[in-house]
Amino acid sequence: MKRFWLLCLLLTVFFHSVSSLLTAQNAWRVIPTESVTDHHPLPLLNAIGIPATATFRGEKHNAIVFICGAKKDKPDEHPGVKVTVGPPAIEIYIESLQQIVPDKELELFEGPNDSDAAAEVRAMTVSIRRGKQVYRSTNWVDLYTGEYPASIVNEGGNNVFGTGVLTEGPHRIAWIQLLHEMSSGFDEGHISFGGKELSSKIEIDFSGNGIKPLLKNLIQFVGP
Repeated sequence: MKRFWLLCLLLTVFFHSVSSLLTAQNAWRVIPTESVTDHHPLPLLNAIGIPATATFRGEKHNAIVFICGAKKDKPDEHPGVKVTVGPPAIEIYIESLQQIVPDKELELFEGPNDSDAAAEVRAMTVSIRRGKQVYRSTNWVDLYTGEYPASIVNEGGNNVFGTGVLTEGPHRIAWIQLLHEMSSGFDEGHISFGGKELSSKIEIDFSGNGIKPLLKNLIQFVGP
């Protein structure tokens, strides 16, 4: 009988440890950044990220949500290095993206595209829930190469959907307001884009676990 209770205690400790590990993994953390060409670290670009779930045509896939921001370059620091400065951007990496989403649909998100079809699918809504309160912002979404190492996004590709840098206008103001709400903590977040006639909807679900101090630090790093 004593052995039975000891075994139960050990199993309880084991499952508690596994549960704690999974919870710790599903939390926001600092993410390294690197240049696309030579894979050198980017000291002026900071990022945080969290594992997420992407849903496309009813199927769920592994994803990562990033928030990244660049610090304004000073002439006496990192001479010759120039970055585009704006509020932190949100980016989404979906594992095996090219195998999941048809090329014809991905093309709608690539580069300058003023077609009516692109305009319909490239509106991305980011929303968060804190208790009963819901906050949201809508921005234009692009597909471009992310600046994250292969240890984070795997060797299969570094393409991310993202808001890019919002330099002016009402979308910038709304996005900055949402960022500050996010930095105060939230329960869960949701991102959606596509879903029109020529593109199936892509939806991303993620947690706010641990974001509060990290996002506050990132916003401070980027500066006004």
